[in-house]
Amino acid sequence: MERQELAARLVAARRPGSTPLASDDAAIPRDLAGAYRVQDAVVRLNAANGQGRPWGWKVAVASPAAQRWHKVAEPVLGRMFAGGLRQSPARLPAGRWRPCLIEPEIAFTLGRDLPPRTRPYGLDEVTAAATTLHPAMEIASSAYGEAGWYHAPLCAMVADNSSHAGLVLGEGRRDFAGVDLAALRVEVWVDGRRHGVGSGANAMGDPLRSLAWLANHLARRGQGLRQGEVVTTGLLAPFVDLKPGQRAAAFYGPFGSCRVSLDA
Repeated sequence: MERQELAARLVAARRPGSTPLASDDAAIPRDLAGAYRVQDAVVRLNAANGQGRPWGWKVAVASPAAQRWHKVAEPVLGRMFAGGLRQSPARLPAGRWRPCLIEPEIAFTLGRDLPPRTRPYGLDEVTAAATTLHPAMEIASSAYGEAGWYHAPLCAMVADNSSHAGLVLGEGRRDFAGVDLAALRVEVWVDGRRHGVGSGANAMGDPLRSLAWLANHLARRGQGLRQGEVVTTGLLAPFVDLKPGQRAAAFYGPFGSCRVSLDA
């Protein structure tokens, strides 16, 4: 099957009321290079179909536990779109995503370009480029539906734009230099009860290391990061499979909170 046809099927399977795609569909590439080529086609289709311009990036599979689960040695990435940005507190429409997964993360807004180059970017360079830190919640969903998303192979997930659906941003802060982000405690609450606890270390040991990985991974592909783009750096605490009528909040110590609710 042509790459473009598979991309169209993945995009269609995300629409409300559609039939999910099987994650073991024979057309899905079995290697990451092929999966990224399909992802590129999915991104183009989504941009053309009203999601807005690609405006940022997500890093996924950033924790050691996730990499062991998927049997890989580094994260994967996906694109974000202007139409998917929401500000905290965000109210989400019921029935739009299957499932509606809420993932507590740290996001950065870039204040300068990080163009492709042969010399790897160091942690100090990406830290200087990241002007604003946001408590964030990624909205993740899947073309494979509520029954199939959890067991989808990594290449199937990557082809489906690494499960990205949207991003909720909390208030940005510029005074994060010198803060030990690896030690940052993140708590997730659902309907007033604590759901789980995590830390900044779950994003490659430090969310800024996740950002550096992305800059260098893109550089190897001849791509770069641009001023004004937002990068969300990976799951820090247990995700929430948000159900209609529920409210979720994540607390990031000195950096405040991010909140989202799903309509009943």
